[in-house]
Amino acid sequence: MALKYKTFDELMASVKSDLPLYADNNLINDRTVIKTIRTVNADLGLRIYGTKDCILDVKDYKADLPKDFLKGITLFMIFEESAGLLSGGIHGTSIREYSREELISKNIPVVTDGCVSSCGECSWFTRSYSQKELIYDRVEQVTLTNNSFQHFYDGCPAISFNGKSQYQVDLNSETLHTNVSKGTIYLSYVSDLVNENGELLILDHPISNDYYEWAAKVKILEDLYYNSEADVERKLADARNNKTIARSTAISLIVNPEIREMNAYRQNLINKFYTKYIKYYV
Repeated sequence: MALKYKTFDELMASVKSDLPLYADNNLINDRTVIKTIRTVNADLGLRIYGTKDCILDVKDYKADLPKDFLKGITLFMIFEESAGLLSGGIHGTSIREYSREELISKNIPVVTDGCVSSCGECSWFTRSYSQKELIYDRVEQVTLTNNSFQHFYDGCPAISFNGKSQYQVDLNSETLHTNVSKGTIYLSYVSDLVNENGELLILDHPISNDYYEWAAKVKILEDLYYNSEADVERKLADARNNKTIARSTAISLIVNPEIREMNAYRQNLINKFYTKYIKYYV
C-alpha cells in the first residue's frame, strides 16, 4: 500500500476551518506555521519520504539536482553504447532497466562488457523519449569529494569505493559539479516532501493527520499568545495537550507493520541495486 500525501495548503484549509475567528481576522500566518510542519515531517522520520531515480545531463561541468533532492542513495556515470527504437508513443522521460534477454528479444545489440556485476544479472539503464529509448550499457563508478559525503547515505557505492575513478563529483544542496564538461549521470535519492510545484507535502493518513493539525494550531496560538493581547492561554494549553497525544499516535504509525513492510521493501530494492553494482568495485 503506497503512502498518500496532501499539500500544506490543504492542511491549512482544514486548520483554518477549525479556527474561523482567527482566520477571518487574518491572524494566522502561514509562513510561520510551515516551519512547524516541516519539523513534524522530520519528527516522523525518513520512512515517510519517497525514493526516486533520475538521469542528469552534465553541461559545462555541472548539472542541476532535482528540486526535491533530500539525500542521495547512489550515483554512477553512464554511457550510451548503443541505441534503438524499443517502443513508440512514449511521452516524457522515464527510467527503467532491461535484462540482457529483453534487449536481445527486441533485436538490440548487447555490449557484454557493459555488465559490471559478478552475479550474472546484467542490466542496462535506459531512457525513454517520444520516439526511441536510449540504452546506457556502460556504467562507471565515480569518486565523491569529502564535502559530498554529507549529502549521501553511508551505504552509497561511491562512498564505499576503494579505488579512484577518473570521474569525480562534488555535490552541494542544489548543484552537482564534475571534472567532465559533458556527460550523463544516474542518480537515485530520497526525495524531499514537495511536489513538482515546490509545494510542501505532508503525510495524509488518518493516524497522523491529527498530529499535523494540532502542531499547526499550537504554533498559531503560540504566536497569538506571545504577540497579542488575545485571551488564548487556556486554548493554547489544551492545544498543546492534544498535540502531545496526537504525536504519540502518529509516531506509532511509522512503526506499525504497514510502514515497516513498505520500508523493508524499499530497502530491499536498494540492497538489490548495491548487490548488482557495488561488488565490481569494492
